[in-house]
Amino acid sequence: MGAIDLEHRFHSHDDRFQVVRVAYQSVPLACGHKTDCSIVVVATIAALLGATGCGGASEPTSPPNGQPDSGVSPAEPTDDLVDDRSVYEQDDLQVRTLRVTVWDLAGLDRVHADEPGAEVAALVQADGFAGDVTTPNASLRLRGKSSRAAEQKSYRIRLASNTDLWRGHRVINLNKHPYDLTRVRNKLAFDLFRRVPHMTSLHSGFVRLVLNGEDMGLFTQIERPDRLFLIAHGLDPAGALYKAEEFMFDDIDSATFDDPDQLSQIVEVKAHPDHETLAAMLTAVNDEGRDIDDVIATHFYRDNYLAWLAANVLMGNLDTVDQNFYLYSPSDSDRWYFLPWDYDDAWGIFDQPAQGLPRGRFEEGLANWWFPVLHNRFLRRPDNLIALSQTIDELHETVINNSEVVSLLAEYREVVRAHVAREPDLYELPVPSGTTGSEAILAAFDTEYSRIGQTSGVFLAEYRATLNRPMPVWIEGPYDIGGDQMEFHWSESVRLTDNSDSITYHLQVHTDPEFPAAGLLVDRPDLTESRASFSALPAGQYVARVTIHSSAAGTWQLCANFHYDDDTDDWEKGLLRFTVAP
Repeated sequence: MGAIDLEHRFHSHDDRFQVVRVAYQSVPLACGHKTDCSIVVVATIAALLGATGCGGASEPTSPPNGQPDSGVSPAEPTDDLVDDRSVYEQDDLQVRTLRVTVWDLAGLDRVHADEPGAEVAALVQADGFAGDVTTPNASLRLRGKSSRAAEQKSYRIRLASNTDLWRGHRVINLNKHPYDLTRVRNKLAFDLFRRVPHMTSLHSGFVRLVLNGEDMGLFTQIERPDRLFLIAHGLDPAGALYKAEEFMFDDIDSATFDDPDQLSQIVEVKAHPDHETLAAMLTAVNDEGRDIDDVIATHFYRDNYLAWLAANVLMGNLDTVDQNFYLYSPSDSDRWYFLPWDYDDAWGIFDQPAQGLPRGRFEEGLANWWFPVLHNRFLRRPDNLIALSQTIDELHETVINNSEVVSLLAEYREVVRAHVAREPDLYELPVPSGTTGSEAILAAFDTEYSRIGQTSGVFLAEYRATLNRPMPVWIEGPYDIGGDQMEFHWSESVRLTDNSDSITYHLQVHTDPEFPAAGLLVDRPDLTESRASFSALPAGQYVARVTIHSSAAGTWQLCANFHYDDDTDDWEKGLLRFTVAP
């Protein structure tokens, strides 16, 4: 049998992904994702089901496997995360103009071409800032990930160390948000985070950038979390601060910690590093023999963690699975706190016209956050699911609801619309194909602007409606297991609200991603184990999927694998594409 060339893509919601190609030849069986594969016997959650309208619950008969029940709840820590809210008093809706001059035009071209490491010296001036300076006082480069490929760029400006701060900032992040039709999603989130208990927020404001005399239009300036941020917000300036890059709460080995380049692919150091405290937390999180509630009490602040999860659910920021958050630990503490970052993918952007990135079923509700080991272990506990639902309800009643969102949108609208209604922004707004003329473009802007005001209610309803579904799985393989046989295996599913019913899997393999009944090469329904073998396939290209079913009526789920076709710029979600080589 030939080698199997399989492409694994690990999903990130705005077309950012890592591609890893592996050639399998007689690969020994191995477990896939690092998830707790125990079947949880769920405690009574009548309070949760009563709030959500879901039916069915069972009394506990034993604690989850690998999580011994001490009979005593871990003591709740008292060191809350307290943000100095006075730092936001300087924020307003005034559009401030930054004038940037770059003399190295060839270097600026390299920056705009996104050449690796491209950066140029620049002179930055504004009203009341550096007005008499005539030589470079800063550096300029692009910022963002997928947005670097957009026609309109986002920029990072770093002021020189011998230059005064601009409005308290050494680093000025100017976000264009080219894929956000409203251009306000990020600011909306951080303005709301100011009122979320147990959380920090970030300065935000509107900026008009003039680069070498050319009006670059409207940007959103978002504070950069770093040591200056810690000082300004009343946090510990000697504390550790990491930015998640591709961080699933898996263990990090010592060799990776010792290699800054390798480590930065997982987490990026943004202030004083504390690898020892980070490693201790990850070891505890991945220790299946340790009670997860004890891990939370020892290494996190429970209310902060719940607030972060709840806010992501209500804001619909799906791109917070392995990135777009910070972890902060004070220098005298073993605990880590979640801090928010980057919410331009929130507020239902996947339903924005012309977005071209529809969600899969496995991205609805809590299924979206199922695979990081911390969330996976935490959410399996019935009391934790109840606590999360209570936090979601509390935040929706007080801060993150349609009424509060609509009110903030009304405050921004005149300022934002005045800028997007003219060049250079007007004809770069991401409107549906065929939308031409300023009136039609602005009508599309107005429609989307109004729609996002209702999305927190939509996401709350989705959370409640999807609680009864089984959690998704991730397919691994196919593996050559000898004897002219292949095998797939996948992580085990669980239904959070009541796992007393049975879970079964349905494996299908086809050449057609629509999986019509005719032409199925493998069709294995009613599987009770998370693996299945089958006769070896001839050389060719195939698709596979696993559908998860629960004995509870109407509850089912898809695998979380997906495929992005570079040629067609199209997504296939809920399936695995693989190739069997000759």
